[in-house]
Amino acid sequence: MIRCLVVDDEFPAREELKYMISKDPQLKIIGEADSGSNAIERAKELKPDLIFMDINMPDINGLEAASMLIDLGIESYIVFVTAYDKYALNAFDVKALDYLLKPLSEERFCKCIDKIQSIINKNTNINKEQINGLIREIANNDRISRIVGHKDNKLIPIDIKDIIYVSIEDKTTVVYTIKGKYSINIGLGELHSRMDRDVFFRTHKSFIVNLNMIEAIEPWFNSTFNIKLKKITQTIPVSRTYVKDFKEVLNMDM
Repeated sequence: MIRCLVVDDEFPAREELKYMISKDPQLKIIGEADSGSNAIERAKELKPDLIFMDINMPDINGLEAASMLIDLGIESYIVFVTAYDKYALNAFDVKALDYLLKPLSEERFCKCIDKIQSIINKNTNINKEQINGLIREIANNDRISRIVGHKDNKLIPIDIKDIIYVSIEDKTTVVYTIKGKYSINIGLGELHSRMDRDVFFRTHKSFIVNLNMIEAIEPWFNSTFNIKLKKITQTIPVSRTYVKDFKEVLNMDM
């Protein structure tokens, strides 16, 4: 029996996937989650064999959540689910990974489960390098150079390189740039997945920072950090979840 966790921020999508899973006697649904952060908590709690992970979620997208789970030592097999065929790249053809396109096809679902079952029988391991390679390939193929913000009932073009940091405020994605503050209609997870990873770093489930705009880094409690950015008075936290990667990307020895 393969124990499954279903992750999607849309209720109808979870119900459709749960229905398809319920028709296969070798699969058992043990839980569901409606966000990337919730998926991480549920996976830590339930230790599923297989996670059906939506990619496009507003807080932490499915690719980031998968990478974080591996960092936590949770080696569940992963099937990514997406409505966008731009994500259906050859990068998915790596060990212990597969994908499904929405709307779901029963034939494609069955082929996916056959592949996962074969992988499980061979006891193939997942590793962080495979997930991160997938994230990098998708980011490189879908990188954005500009977005449109909203301010004073106007649409304002924003050059990505002008962004200082991005945050979630009252469930809205807010972009702080060298020219001002704007709201955008893109979830934080989706935005980060399409940004240059050498420049923009996710420091917290609610923050993305431009590494080129860092002025100072202050050690904080529990081995975390606060970041002081140029042109901004607010300090930005680096949560424990992201500390290891943050130190690596900046080549920090401390």
